[in-house]
Amino acid sequence: MVNLLQSVACAIGSGGDNVKDVLPALVCSLEELDDLCTKLVDETLKRKLTLYLSSLGGHNLGDTVHRIFKRLGSNGVWSQYSLKRRKGKLAFTDLPICKVVNRAYLRYFTVAKLSEEECEIRETLKHATKRKGAPKYKEPEPKRPMRHKCLVQESSDSDD
Repeated sequence: MVNLLQSVACAIGSGGDNVKDVLPALVCSLEELDDLCTKLVDETLKRKLTLYLSSLGGHNLGDTVHRIFKRLGSNGVWSQYSLKRRKGKLAFTDLPICKVVNRAYLRYFTVAKLSEEECEIRETLKHATKRKGAPKYKEPEPKRPMRHKCLVQESSDSDD
């Protein structure tokens, strides 16, 4: 893990680049995502972004994919995509960023199968509509303070 972080720092740090140069801001619209995808024609940017995303890590396969998507774009953007164009959404597999995500993922989990990765991407995109920043997100209702009724039993102290 330390070697991976060192290689990311060397690759990103070479030539005066830093993380802000690789991924300047969170992608918040389809236009920004399209701009990022057109910039990925540059192989050095693609390599640096792959190294950066692979350095995010995670506890398991799903956590890693979720971290990558969280770092790339907002839930509002991801809620408009499905893995393979289902329910009238756009196909994530058609985007050039999909290959970068695949490489970053496989760089961290070298023995993972492509089918497992697709399953995790599908789940992340599916649940993006319910997360903060997405159109269908609902703010949780504020918790009402509970009234504690102290049942004090009156004791009858009768000396009968």
